[in-house]
Amino acid sequence: MIFFADTNFFLECKLPQNLNWQDITNDKEIYLYICYPVIQEIDKHKNNPQKRRKTQKTQALLTDLLKNNKQKEFVLKNGMQMIIKIEDRYCSNELRTIEGLELEFKDDEIIGNIVIFNKQHNENAILLTHDYGMQLKAESFCNVQFIPDDWLSLEKDEVEKENEKLKQQLKEFQEREPKIECAFMVNDTRIQNESKEHFEFTLYEHLSESQIANYMNEIQHHSPKILSIEPSVLEKRIQASAGLKYYPPSQKEMDEYNKKYDEWIKHQELVLKDFTKNHNESQLILPIHIELENKGTSPAENFEISFLSKTGFFFETDDLNKYKKNITKCFWHVPETPKGTFKSLFSMDMYNTIEGYSFFPPTFRNRSLPEISQKEERNKFDFYPFFESGKLIIQCNEMQHQKEKFIFDCYFQIEEDKLKNEKIDFSYSIYSKNLSTTINRTNTINIDINRISAISLIEQKVKERDCL
Repeated sequence: MIFFADTNFFLECKLPQNLNWQDITNDKEIYLYICYPVIQEIDKHKNNPQKRRKTQKTQALLTDLLKNNKQKEFVLKNGMQMIIKIEDRYCSNELRTIEGLELEFKDDEIIGNIVIFNKQHNENAILLTHDYGMQLKAESFCNVQFIPDDWLSLEKDEVEKENEKLKQQLKEFQEREPKIECAFMVNDTRIQNESKEHFEFTLYEHLSESQIANYMNEIQHHSPKILSIEPSVLEKRIQASAGLKYYPPSQKEMDEYNKKYDEWIKHQELVLKDFTKNHNESQLILPIHIELENKGTSPAENFEISFLSKTGFFFETDDLNKYKKNITKCFWHVPETPKGTFKSLFSMDMYNTIEGYSFFPPTFRNRSLPEISQKEERNKFDFYPFFESGKLIIQCNEMQHQKEKFIFDCYFQIEEDKLKNEKIDFSYSIYSKNLSTTINRTNTINIDINRISAISLIEQKVKERDCL
């Protein structure tokens, strides 16, 4: 069986001696001819970086053929014998005698070589090609065998491999993005995405107006306003025998005392009205432990995570107990009564004789929380709490990937008057300039509230005149 190889046979297939020729013929002898136009095209491709490696193998074969009188014999593994030959060059005048060919095209010139060979040698040589256009063109002039796909070489030259590697790297670079994972814990309980967690709080029931009025009567009965400051008759006699004369407080001192006592009564009533609200507020605090990690393939540029809840606000403090005490109002001590004086009949020395109560200035709750400082040791993360909207924003210009976790601790203050159905809808969103989509998560924290009477605690605090 005689075959003429198209150029793509050498550029796309394995070496001829390594092919399974039984795929296309059962003949034991195979003649493979290489015509001059094919050699020209192979020479043209030898400087092409993408084809250089394949043409080098073909050129080595051609060199070997030229050294061996333009032909070489191979014994194939299946017992078949193959002879590869370089066909003599035909002159252009001979090729022009073939009608229907356009010799300015190499494909037509290859077909013309096969036609002349068949005429001169009275053979039926077959064209081997993997080009559909070549096949359709050649079928009018000679037999054609389309190259089986199994014959194609899957090997790629170094340039192709490098190009594909660069393309893959470019694709990975274009597709790389951060992968932000956020985890947070409340009271040592890890909150999972879309999860519903329960937390229990013990709160005091709110006082009614009648209860407040009764307490105020008890307070005024227990600590009435001193209208007249005079020593007892017995005390006067004793002091007189010692040569002392009593002088009562001045009107200015009494006016100042009356003013302080009225302020004290008003403050006690205010404390009672807000007692349960302030005390409950000091209990409705959730410690939040936030963990951020970038497990992606690139840093998160202009990173921002925003926490939001309509039932409270976030804050940060170094001393939670001090903060709890600060948000509660205190029962003031009874204001000190004016002190009368005794004057010696024998000298000008003054002696205080009536013991009063110490007076402490009011300590109202400061509703503005301390601003959270931006600490450099926090991996360049900045904190922005918005108390009125219940939002906390954490920002970072560039959050590195494949690094250790970034850990933050803060607190969430639940506002009782905004707590509906005893649950918190807690959500957060993650944004980054190079993140394909904004990440949104929602969690529901159910609050199990155990309400108890505040009477016993209030009675104890009023009796002790202590701060909450």
